[in-house]
Amino acid sequence: SPEEDSRLITSSSADGKLLEIPFNPVYRNFDKGLQEITDWIEKRLC
Repeated sequence: SPEEDSRLITSSSADGKLLEIPFNPVYRNFDKGLQEITDWIEKRLC
């Protein structure tokens, strides 16, 4: 899961800190855009 991945990355970094970013409309739209792009790329590669 993304949270587990984040914790693994921070725990393996010398000065790693896990910062929680509130999920607001700006990030929701950014996340949606990234998801659409990755879906498009996946369809083209498979």
